[in-house]
Amino acid sequence: MTRENELVNAHAELAKALAARRAARALAELELYDDASSRLYYAAFHLISAALLTLGVQAQTHGGLATLLGQHLVRPGLVPAQVGRGFAALMGLRGQADHNRHFVIDREGFAAVTTSADAVFSALDAFLSERGVQPE
Repeated sequence: MTRENELVNAHAELAKALAARRAARALAELELYDDASSRLYYAAFHLISAALLTLGVQAQTHGGLATLLGQHLVRPGLVPAQVGRGFAALMGLRGQADHNRHFVIDREGFAAVTTSADAVFSALDAFLSERGVQPE
């Protein structure tokens, strides 16, 4: 993949992330917190994908994305360790919200998740901005 393709794909991932974040907010307004939590995970997933693309790295699976996040972004100190922890928490929450019929997240739980996710988004937004990947 050429550098130009990496940036085009990173911008596309960023657009997906922003849409997922808007969807999470809309779902939370409807008090659909399980679905909103899942969309927060996907917002982070797409932001991390965009960040990795700027380094010429592309994940093939959800688990692979988590591994590559640690290997290429957290360990080298390009993003804070809280990004890795926050993504792991969002990944676990998404699994519960999407697949556990007895799992329910309430307003307070979603507020806590949103606070943690906002820190992840802030760090990744800054990383992407430094590399010229910003919303259009």
